[in-house]
Amino acid sequence: MRRPSAVDTATLGLAVCYLLNDGEELATYRASSAWLLRRAPRWVPLAEQVRRDGNVTVKPRVDRGERRQSQ
Repeated sequence: MRRPSAVDTATLGLAVCYLLNDGEELATYRASSAWLLRRAPRWVPLAEQVRRDGNVTVKPRVDRGERRQSQ
């Protein structure tokens, strides 16, 4: 097996970058992540909301009745 040329290496590197970028977009955009996560096996630990609705932003719970006192 011969060593790939610099052009072949650069081409392969760009192809891998494009595939990783598209995979990240598929997993993070809400509509496509919902399609993807609904098809995940049941043994994959996912919250039901995430499995049903896809990638959603989880807002931290804020208790407004209690104030923190700085020391």
